[in-house]
Amino acid sequence: MRFETIAESKKRFLESRTFFERLSDSRQLLNRKLWYQDKPLLENVSEGDFDKIKKVLDDLQSQGIIKDWIIGGGTALMYYTDAVPTIDIDIFSYYTSASFMRPFGDLYEYLSTKYGAVPQDEMIKVGNLYLQFLPTDSTNPVDEEAVKHPNIIKHGLRIFQLEYLICSMLYLGLPKYVKRLETIKAENKYDFETLKELLKKFRLEKKWDKI
Repeated sequence: MRFETIAESKKRFLESRTFFERLSDSRQLLNRKLWYQDKPLLENVSEGDFDKIKKVLDDLQSQGIIKDWIIGGGTALMYYTDAVPTIDIDIFSYYTSASFMRPFGDLYEYLSTKYGAVPQDEMIKVGNLYLQFLPTDSTNPVDEEAVKHPNIIKHGLRIFQLEYLICSMLYLGLPKYVKRLETIKAENKYDFETLKELLKKFRLEKKWDKI
């Protein structure tokens, strides 16, 4: 009988973690960094906080404030791989506010009034979660297309497909994405043909080859 190695056992444990558990892991990793930097720690998140995300987003959509929301960034990435220390949940959507100068004005006002949300820098805190709302019709063509092809997971949450996440990070080309992309490439969980097609479409083949 073959016994699994410590590395295999660790991998199996991490892969068994639910999306909510990975979100909790992310908050703990972030607090660890803050603790070493002698900075105030953030609240722990509960499963109730996590369940609230979809209710809030569906509510905003039913009110006509946002349209076709989808979760991207590090939070979406955690569904496919290990937790990463990130504070905010990136919400991509179309916004219906008539004010060009205040595209999130109606959104923030509604969240503050109904949910007691508090704006903080580029984020807004709803309960113990920090949400950052971003436009899908931005200068990033990958994000703009990704919203049309969501991966709908448990509880109806809409998140980026892994292949679109890869292309979005490659398109932005930020240094912090290098390690994440290396991990994704090593784990090889993406659909090869889908990724190949998207890399070609957005002219990202050379960037991927360098990872």
